[in-house]
Amino acid sequence: MASKSNFIGLGVPPALANIFGAGGLGITAQGASQASAAQMAGNERLYYVNASNSGNYINLPNVGGDTGCLLGDVFNIVNLLSASVVLTGQSTVNLYGAGTSSTAGTTGVSLAANTAYIAYPISASTWIYK
Repeated sequence: MASKSNFIGLGVPPALANIFGAGGLGITAQGASQASAAQMAGNERLYYVNASNSGNYINLPNVGGDTGCLLGDVFNIVNLLSASVVLTGQSTVNLYGAGTSSTAGTTGVSLAANTAYIAYPISASTWIYK
């Protein structure tokens, strides 16, 4: 499959190239809370949690803005570690999924070891994950 830069080189707008382009980014879980978590970027759709550095938190991107994601953008998160990591969001975000009614973004949800998850925003303050 073509990379994001290949699509952009063909004149495809960057937002569309982010959706169709192949990629994937390793992310290192860090911190002991949402405030010190590793930050996911809004323009990458596939993340591999492949290391841990003094903690186990990763933070979802903001919705909107120049560096944020768009409503409905799908984020694939693969925890390759032998330990769980905590997926958090901004202070105004609620997380729904996996049988929970609502979890505050700053509290976060646990992603089991060696497991893949999908997360996507349905509003600026609501993310669904499975």
